[in-house]
Amino acid sequence: MPVNLLNGQNNAKSTNLFVGQNGKQVKFKQLSSRQKKLWHDYKLVQYDVTAGHHYLIRGGQLK
Repeated sequence: MPVNLLNGQNNAKSTNLFVGQNGKQVKFKQLSSRQKKLWHDYKLVQYDVTAGHHYLIRGGQLK
């Protein structure tokens, strides 16, 4: 899966920048369906850990 970087400053208008193994930018629509699913799952985990109810931490999935 490409590396995700925030393109811009830490603000609400930052966009995601995906970088492939060759170091070149990859657009979201160019990701495989598996990569898109992983990205979606990553965003859910990130939300739960930072602003959600911490289900993953309480449930022992993250330590």
